[in-house]
Amino acid sequence: MASKGKDRYFQLQDWQAHDGKVNCLRIGRKSGRVLVTGGDDRKVNMWAIGKPGPPIMSLQGPAGSQGVQCVTFDQKEEHVAAGESGGSLRIWDLDQQKVVRNWNGHQQAVTSVDVHPFGEFYASGCGDTQVRVWDLRRQNPIQVFKGHQAPVSVVRFSPDGKWVVSGDTAGHVKMWDLTMGKPVNAALVYNGGANDSALLRTHPAVVHPIEFNPK
Repeated sequence: MASKGKDRYFQLQDWQAHDGKVNCLRIGRKSGRVLVTGGDDRKVNMWAIGKPGPPIMSLQGPAGSQGVQCVTFDQKEEHVAAGESGGSLRIWDLDQQKVVRNWNGHQQAVTSVDVHPFGEFYASGCGDTQVRVWDLRRQNPIQVFKGHQAPVSVVRFSPDGKWVVSGDTAGHVKMWDLTMGKPVNAALVYNGGANDSALLRTHPAVVHPIEFNPK
């Protein structure tokens, strides 16, 4: 929706994005003019915002691929990461329109993916309760974080690239130090050294979005 006047709104764009359920979408961070969606039809579709018509690109994994549960652009909008319900995380090169990396470390659906602000690193969260950090240049994860007791529902890198924060379906939020490879004591972050063993305050139900203040 877009604003038209003080109290009125008009619909900017509406379209049939997938043959079936749309599970995820992300807007490109660089231009703000492209949108990527993933669906149960196993496709990753890219759209030009404000331009009606078919997708400007439609990508589908090889035989045996499953529904797409999460997507994100990289910082330059050159790659798209797509997590699948079968546990695969694929990195698509948009110029070549092909998979350049296929990671299969998760044992259940990949529910969330995020890209590092400064490098070719990705974080993924999964129904297997793990958070994994990947380097585009390597086939195996460079870090595996274990500590959630419920499926991970969301992961986000901090704007300075030092931490990964993850939330789960039981309402817990955890913060991980990428340099030390271990959980962060949130009290040290927010209270300047208070002696508190809690990580982050929990929610009574599933944690869906997590966002950092960019400042």
